[in-house]
Amino acid sequence: MDDSNGIFGGFIFLSILSAPSCRTPRQSCPTTLDPLDMKIQFLKIGVLAMGCISALAQAHEHGAHVHGSAKMNIAFDGLQGKVELHGPGDSLIGFEYKAKSAADKKKQADALNILETKMGEMVVFDSASACFWQKDKIEVAFEEGGHSDVNASWLVHCQKSLMNTKVIFNVQKFFPRVKDLDVQLLVDTAQISVEANKVGMEVLVK
Repeated sequence: MDDSNGIFGGFIFLSILSAPSCRTPRQSCPTTLDPLDMKIQFLKIGVLAMGCISALAQAHEHGAHVHGSAKMNIAFDGLQGKVELHGPGDSLIGFEYKAKSAADKKKQADALNILETKMGEMVVFDSASACFWQKDKIEVAFEEGGHSDVNASWLVHCQKSLMNTKVIFNVQKFFPRVKDLDVQLLVDTAQISVEANKVGMEVLVK
């Protein structure tokens, strides 16, 4: 049986639940969700729906917070895109505690600066598409138990579609501690799931 209806059904259901509601006529409330955010949510929900059993098994065995791993979502609605990167602080900074010493503060600042300035080199779109990167947010979130996660996102504006072009991943060139990078890519009608675990890995968008 085709599972796609279940995935799309879950996406629609959760989108309805997460959509803001206006209780009074004067209350400011957006009428629609941003198309890029909707595609990002679709990627997350689709991954959950298709891999929930294996994910639960792995989480039970290894825990949800896995050092050496990171996740990336890439979604495009026409020529406008959004890229998200999520990973443990250990993978992207080198430690997970709050930086206190001058050396640790510098190490964290250097890592965050790479995210802010080098993303166009870590994820390389076809030059003919003439894409421009714009930082959306970069933050370090601390959790109970001494863990921390880096959450970052960028907006991407292109002059031509990425369909039928190659995307090159070089994340490990800048963050060698990332051994397992799970990438979900949604560009127009193309949906791709891949592990970009080495520098120079190419993915054809089609």
